[in-house]
Amino acid sequence: MLGSLAGGIALDRVGASLRNAAAICAASNLVGFVFVVAAFAATQTFASFMVVFGIGQFFLFCLQVRSRPACCHSMALHFP
Repeated sequence: MLGSLAGGIALDRVGASLRNAAAICAASNLVGFVFVVAAFAATQTFASFMVVFGIGQFFLFCLQVRSRPACCHSMALHFP
């Protein structure tokens, strides 16, 4: 839930457009991947694993940025 909120706040700060939403999704996916892999590869204790894995999950949930509303907002409506 915190990751989704952080992704939404980040999108609001950079401007709600489809390009910015895709950029935030890509960046948070990369950062989350690095932290999750580091959690499995480099931690020695369960506590350190949970901290690093939690950080990775936070960034992966930033992917939950609402890109569909950004897409709908950036397209003009055409009614027949």
